[in-house]
Amino acid sequence: MCRILLVRHADHPLAATTLAGRDENTVHLSSLGRQQAAQLAQILADEAIDCLQSSPRLRCIETAEGLATDFDLPVVVEPALDEVHFGAWTGAKFTRLESDPIWYAWNVHRSRTRPPEGESIAEARARILQHMESMSRRYPSRTLVMVTHAEIIRAVRLHRAGLSADAWATVDVPLASVTAIEMAPAPFASAVLEAAAS
Repeated sequence: MCRILLVRHADHPLAATTLAGRDENTVHLSSLGRQQAAQLAQILADEAIDCLQSSPRLRCIETAEGLATDFDLPVVVEPALDEVHFGAWTGAKFTRLESDPIWYAWNVHRSRTRPPEGESIAEARARILQHMESMSRRYPSRTLVMVTHAEIIRAVRLHRAGLSADAWATVDVPLASVTAIEMAPAPFASAVLEAAAS
């Protein structure tokens, strides 16, 4: 059985105000985020981690680097862990998005709404599930850490619960939180546990 720990990146300066998305690697962790990354290392200290992967986004890489030293592992950048491609919304302030009817539709009918020039949640879900299944076959009976984004983790959790992407608001994925998934040999046979860095 492969144990996959999905870690949401730590805090960054735009977290509360802006849809950073695929931000061209300009968004660094905040001072709080660096503290959260250090706390994550403490939370995961008893895990025997065999592989440490990160989304290509800088906020994820910096979160992973906070773990890399403690576990003496390289950070492997993995495109499958990337943020949802939000297209034209990337870098937009949430206050501006509130007046966008497509943004409203995204937050009500996420299963059938695509961000302008972006990626559907179904596409994002398919890539992360495929990657997790591939890694579970490659690393049976091992523990892997994947540092990624809230929507990616939420998509996995909703899938595991048999819920539509429209139920996104029922699944909270805090900054610097950990979602642990035990992957059995059968495709996507997993049990989800959750722990969050305080």
